[in-house]
Amino acid sequence: NSQCLAANSFSANNLSTIAVGGGTLSYGWKFGNGKSDVATNPTWSYTATNTYTVTLYAISSNFCIDSVKKILSVNPNPKVSFNLSDSVKCLRNNEFKLTNTSTISSGTLYYNWDFGNSQKSSGTSPIMNYISEGNYFIKLVAKSALGCSDSISKLVKVFAQPTAKFTVNSQMQCLKGN
Repeated sequence: NSQCLAANSFSANNLSTIAVGGGTLSYGWKFGNGKSDVATNPTWSYTATNTYTVTLYAISSNFCIDSVKKILSVNPNPKVSFNLSDSVKCLRNNEFKLTNTSTISSGTLYYNWDFGNSQKSSGTSPIMNYISEGNYFIKLVAKSALGCSDSISKLVKVFAQPTAKFTVNSQMQCLKGN
C-alpha cells in the first residue's frame, strides 16, 4: 500500500467473484491520478508523491456493479549530496570535512557513511582522517523514515607523506676550512 516514488510499481491482484449464474465479470480501475484501466490485474505507477485512492469496479454481464477502494501512498525519495573540504590530501594531518547537503520534501532522513576503509558513521556531517595513503570512495546513503533511500559516492585521494631527512659529514668543524 506504500512505495517510494523512485521506481514505484503497483500491481493489483483482482479477487473479484460472482455467483454461478450471475454472468461474467469485466473490470474498470481508477488509479486516483486521472488514469484508468480495464485489465483484470493491472500494473501502474505514479509520477508524484501523494496519497491516491484506487477504485476497482466489478461489472457483471447483467450490469450489476460493485466497487471497492484502497488508499495507496507514494512517498518522497531523498536527494542525496555532500560537499568535501578537499578531495586530495597528504597523509599527515589529513582531514576530510564532509558537509551533508541531502534533502527530502517531507519526513526525516537517517544517514549511513562508508569511508571506503571499513570505517562507518551515522553522523550528519562527519570528519574523516585516513591512516594510510590510497584512493577511497566515500559513500553516503540517506534513508527516510518511510524506507525510501538514495546514495552517492565520491573519490578522495590520500598521498604518501615524504619524510625529510639529511646528514652532514660532521656536526662540529673549525671556523677555518669548514
